[in-house]
Amino acid sequence: MKKALARTLLIALTIVILAGVMPLSANASSSSNKSTIFSYLTEELGFNSAAACGIMANIEKESSFRSNVIIRDSNGLPSGGLCMWNGGRLNNLKKFCADRGLNYLSIEGQLSYLEYELQKDYYKHIYKYLMNVANSSQGAYNAAHYWCYYFE
Repeated sequence: MKKALARTLLIALTIVILAGVMPLSANASSSSNKSTIFSYLTEELGFNSAAACGIMANIEKESSFRSNVIIRDSNGLPSGGLCMWNGGRLNNLKKFCADRGLNYLSIEGQLSYLEYELQKDYYKHIYKYLMNVANSSQGAYNAAHYWCYYFE
């Protein structure tokens, strides 16, 4: 199972790295979202390109860069957004956005919430780890792996 997940992440990461933040299809919304997410991760959160690509590989697999997706998981709980926040975390996203006058289905609301989560004690270790990954293909792989196991 872990090897299959690692292989999937490596494929997704390769796609993100090779594509940069350019579209893989004619879907302008997805392309725009990729660019917005990459810019936010690197400019607002200060991650290097490798860390940003590692996060984006996970987002690609979770939501295909679409912020407005809501699904039911295998346990029947709602999951949604770029990172497929689940159950209580999805409720926390909704409350966070409502308290700030943001739409919880928007890129802006979700990226703000993502930053908020990474600054909280429980997820702070993820932020610290990603701030220190090498800006290389191995660093991108390490970032994707760490994000998958500790954030998702």
